Amino acid sequence: MLKSDKIFGFDKYFKMFFPKTSDPVYSAILRDAVQYPDEPTCFIWAAVYHNISTLTKDFDIEIYRARENWTDKNNRLLLCEMDGGVVRTVDFAIAVRKGSVLLEFLDDVLGRLVEAGIVMHIKKRSFDKLKIKAKLDIPNFDDTYSAINIRHVQTAFYFLILGYVLAAASFVTEIMWHCYRSKGCGL
Repeated sequence: MLKSDKIFGFDKYFKMFFPKTSDPVYSAILRDAVQYPDEPTCFIWAAVYHNISTLTKDFDIEIYRARENWTDKNNRLLLCEMDGGVVRTVDFAIAVRKGSVLLEFLDDVLGRLVEAGIVMHIKKRSFDKLKIKAKLDIPNFDDTYSAINIRHVQTAFYFLILGYVLAAASFVTEIMWHCYRSKGCGL
């Protein structure tokens, strides 16, 4: 990544992993580093415009692959992957006050969930749902909704005005016909 002559995109928490030292690698990384607004924007910059390099979580890559976003015909990402495996992993934590009676209970339940494979099963099911949704491309309410304005009901107003004009013409014609049949309207 350092030899690519591209700027390095990072999020707002990135600098805590690279403290200011005299290490030339850290200095080179921080010299060419730019903070990006959000991960999808940085991913678009890297995949489409090829003007930035960044590190992305493996979980995000799996989501992009499941949705078939930014992949080629063979479902390969438009980004290159680093040799050597995982660079950064994301772990989630639940905070409990020290000495809480819930600590042992939560630890036991979470341990059983992981041992039983429920976490991996939920992850697999959610990716399967993302794949199916990407294949079907089902429109949701946001895709089908449009605001109604005067342009949408303009034709109805034209028919209403035409109806009023025809009604007025019919009324005038009936009065004139009645006057003609009764031999003068007293004019």
